[in-house]
Amino acid sequence: MFWACLLAPIACLAQAAPLAPHTPPTPAATAPAHELNDAAKEPFQKGMLAAQQQDYKAATRYFLEAQKADPNASQIWYNLGLAESKLPGHELRAISWFQAYLLAEPHAVNADAVKRYILPLEMAFETRLSKLLDRVEELLAAITKQNPLPSTGDFDRDVAVRDLATARNLLGDQQAAIRILDNNCGDLSSCSKKFAAGSLVASFASAGEFDVIEKFWPRGNTAAASYAIEQGNFEQAWRMLDIRENNGFNSATWDLLACSAVDRHDEQMLARLIELGRQTPLESDRVHLVGLLVLLGRQNDAEKTAATIAEPEMKKRADNFLSGLNSFPSWACKYVVSFEVSSWRRRFLVTTARDGVDLSQGWQQGAPHFLDTQLPEYLEFRRQYENPPTYASVRVLATSFMHLAESYRQVHGPFNH
Repeated sequence: MFWACLLAPIACLAQAAPLAPHTPPTPAATAPAHELNDAAKEPFQKGMLAAQQQDYKAATRYFLEAQKADPNASQIWYNLGLAESKLPGHELRAISWFQAYLLAEPHAVNADAVKRYILPLEMAFETRLSKLLDRVEELLAAITKQNPLPSTGDFDRDVAVRDLATARNLLGDQQAAIRILDNNCGDLSSCSKKFAAGSLVASFASAGEFDVIEKFWPRGNTAAASYAIEQGNFEQAWRMLDIRENNGFNSATWDLLACSAVDRHDEQMLARLIELGRQTPLESDRVHLVGLLVLLGRQNDAEKTAATIAEPEMKKRADNFLSGLNSFPSWACKYVVSFEVSSWRRRFLVTTARDGVDLSQGWQQGAPHFLDTQLPEYLEFRRQYENPPTYASVRVLATSFMHLAESYRQVHGPFNH
């Protein structure tokens, strides 16, 4: 019954043409352009001719060929956005091409028109995915009603709950995400330890919902802290340090905060971090303090701190900081200091637009792969693969749609590094 309910309305949604966009932006030929290289010119012209004849599949194929030959030509991205926007189920690809174009040409004369053109594509994508999540949530509730949970919980169900809530979050519906958690987990007593995974925490943190994080995961974590730092909420990141008597602190979060404080010349935060580093009972944490003091040019203080470290491996790491062999955790400073956000996001957008999102992530090895443009085929395969549905089949669906929502969130923005 579920598969019929899911497939009938949703397959129609997946095949339906996107909501009619506004009048397209300025004609493709007038989009800002650099001179195409010779290998890209012929397929680009073929793409233009196919688009004029409203053969958008052929136009997309030729434009992709041109993009492969000249990967950084923004006018090709623009035309790919126009062509894919005309293909049912290709909204995510079209949005990605347009966003890449806007990133490369932020002051283009048609930039505002492109932004307006994107809006109905986003509405169509969000509507389709929200309805899919509605169906999966209904299925989860039906199976739970029919199958009382064992005292140890059920791993597949826990993951399905986690990924459904994450997907709702990523689509901007925090109330729905919280409802899913409240209905299925309460204070997490009915969910296994594997439930508290980074993707769900990150989705709440990226939306600034730190109060929810503290309700369900009272101990801080690096994912939440990193998003807090991105948002300039340094006091929240400090709370995520998870300071515990006799157990030190979350050193990864400490590193992130330290790098951010150095970048912002925040002497007050640096003083707090240094004092905390001195008080920690764990030598592994004090090693991080040695690295920070060296970074700040306080060699004498670094040597004094290093002298308090006795464990051989920790002492070796501290000595490497003192000698300059290692620098203060480069992963953390690269993460929060001098982001190459524009180039990172551009690569992500172009890759998503060109290659799509694999709905089959997390399946067993050898399973067929389906992309975001193949939702009807994907749902039909799942129907044949496992009927009647179980917690395991719900988990697969929830995880697939969570990955799709995750990609959309990154495409839509804000882009989280």
